[in-house]
Amino acid sequence: MTTARGSATWRMAVAVAAAAAAAAAAAAAGARPAAAAKAAPMVDADASTGNFDVTPDGSFIGGHRAPIRALAYAPDGTILASGSDDGNVVLWNPDTHDQLRAFTVGGLSIRAVAFAKNGKDLVVAVLHGTMLSLWKADTAEKVWEVAPTDGGVLSALAIKGDVVWVGDLTGTIAGVKLKDGKKAGGWKAYEAEVRSLSASAKVGLLAASGDRDSAHYFAPPKGKRVRDVSFAEGSFVAMSPDGRLVALAGDLDKETASGEKLTGPGVLVLDVPDGDEITRVGMGAGAGAHVAGVAWHESGKLIAVAMTAGPSMAMELNPKKFFYSELGSSRASVTFSADGTRLALGASNSSGLVSAYRVTAK
Repeated sequence: MTTARGSATWRMAVAVAAAAAAAAAAAAAGARPAAAAKAAPMVDADASTGNFDVTPDGSFIGGHRAPIRALAYAPDGTILASGSDDGNVVLWNPDTHDQLRAFTVGGLSIRAVAFAKNGKDLVVAVLHGTMLSLWKADTAEKVWEVAPTDGGVLSALAIKGDVVWVGDLTGTIAGVKLKDGKKAGGWKAYEAEVRSLSASAKVGLLAASGDRDSAHYFAPPKGKRVRDVSFAEGSFVAMSPDGRLVALAGDLDKETASGEKLTGPGVLVLDVPDGDEITRVGMGAGAGAHVAGVAWHESGKLIAVAMTAGPSMAMELNPKKFFYSELGSSRASVTFSADGTRLALGASNSSGLVSAYRVTAK
């Protein structure tokens, strides 16, 4: 992990709800967490390893010549997919960092990629322009291609079971069946861009966030709005693997219950069933820094946030002390492998660089 910045130039404000420790235990037991209205004192930030080591593991080089806005590991961790503004999708070997295969999807910017099992085939879902396409991972053969939202430029993707859910710039969310590309539901979620989507196999809801709105939980396939979450317009949303928690990362202009003013990029962690606030973090980044993505570690205890400027972060959620690690600057995408041993971040510049990290629990 990298070293901390001096306190004069680097101050990370962390507000933890008074019931954070009890809430985590209650969540593990399936009980309703205590209300988040009671605020605890601020806790210290610590640029140390905490309960995880996040260490550099080389780079994937030469596959792209533009910002990398999409990353995903295959479920078994044997392939990393990257998608770029250059219109290319590259499949990498995470161990050797060698290219396995590459394909072009019409020269349009790749906004999202995701792996899934479609029968016996490992497939990659790709967002490009107004189109969603499905490709076989072993041959780079296109299975199908559809325009799921009737012409809207696509902006977000999440796979839940046998359905690919996508969002577009008009605020529409639509579902497409993996097996044949046929529609599987949809609804008008926002008046502007759907910024991000996230799903968990263990929760029946779809989390979404809007460019001019905050985040919400929807019930597919018709999109009944189950809960509204007030945080920051244009936040990125990510559900924890077990579906119990959701992280929202965006540009803050908030005051915590303890009176701490948080501005600039930040992260909010909530209990999914109840919407109770567990943790709120101000990342302390400088001017011009914006969040580009957020991802959960399989443990549900570690979050990685990609930043277009300023340092990206791996952050361990701990009610007593907040541990973090800097992961370099100028990042446009971030993802963990399903087993939590790998972390990758894509560059937000034309270097075409994907930076790899190893994650080990102590």
